[in-house]
Amino acid sequence: MIVIASLLTFVLGFIAMTHFHWAMGGHWPASDETALARAAVGTPGVARMPPRKASAAVGLCLAIAALLPQMLTGGRLAGLLPAAVLAVVTELCITVFALRGVAGFTNWWRSRFPEQPFATYDRRYYSPLCLFVASGFAVLLFAR
Repeated sequence: MIVIASLLTFVLGFIAMTHFHWAMGGHWPASDETALARAAVGTPGVARMPPRKASAAVGLCLAIAALLPQMLTGGRLAGLLPAAVLAVVTELCITVFALRGVAGFTNWWRSRFPEQPFATYDRRYYSPLCLFVASGFAVLLFAR
């Protein structure tokens, strides 16, 4: 369980830091804002990133989610949340990540987010990663 928790914390922490970087106006891993928007947002004709506050909000949610695996496995953060609250928050994360992961493989999603390279990245990386995260949280929650 420690390996799964560590992987989830690392992955979610890294993605959170990337969103904070975008919230500060950074464009990594793209060369400019338009290229980043096409890779990270994917709506038709997108040329700009969403407002910086939106990136910061997503980053904050992901940073909080990155702490959950450590709480679930009894690390230093164990006991930070009451067990019932921890279970509900974890179930919420499972639901959000699973729905996002499955959505990426639907025709409806593809019609809403067709911009390249987002569409390709979404099928290859983003959606499978969301399903991995949902599965990891499920394993940690039900192994408790």
